[in-house]
Amino acid sequence: MLGITLLMLSHVSVPAVVHDRVDVIELNHYLDGKGDIVFDQYVFWIWNPEEERHDAVDWRFCKPCGWRDWPPELYQRLNKRLAAKGMKLPLKQWSGSPMQVIRNAHGFSLTWHDKESRGGHWRTVSAPCYVQSFTQYDVEVEARNDMPIERRRKLSRP
Repeated sequence: MLGITLLMLSHVSVPAVVHDRVDVIELNHYLDGKGDIVFDQYVFWIWNPEEERHDAVDWRFCKPCGWRDWPPELYQRLNKRLAAKGMKLPLKQWSGSPMQVIRNAHGFSLTWHDKESRGGHWRTVSAPCYVQSFTQYDVEVEARNDMPIERRRKLSRP
């Protein structure tokens, strides 16, 4: 019986995980003029020593975890800043499973089922730094001025 169980377990396939390392993982919240969220995206950056700047490697749109899941002090600080301009954060609770950055001994990592890669592989991106930004422009599109998409390193192919 034990032999049959071991034989069955030896044929269980474990999904491959594609690993990438970057210098910065950025969660960018793109807001419209009223302060409403347009989209959230993760942008992956590497340091370019020749140009002395970070260049975008790649990006992925993500389902946000919802404003209510943010740390209260961050929510209140941003809401105060927007209130001064006559705006406020929406209280919409988003559905779906969010991509979340996890702090670990080596910095930060983000793991998700990457449907944009061929076959939809699992992917982990690690970085020593993680930042969160709130902008009224698309930081990834802006980065194309410095490093066009065709010249980017991109995340590893599975």
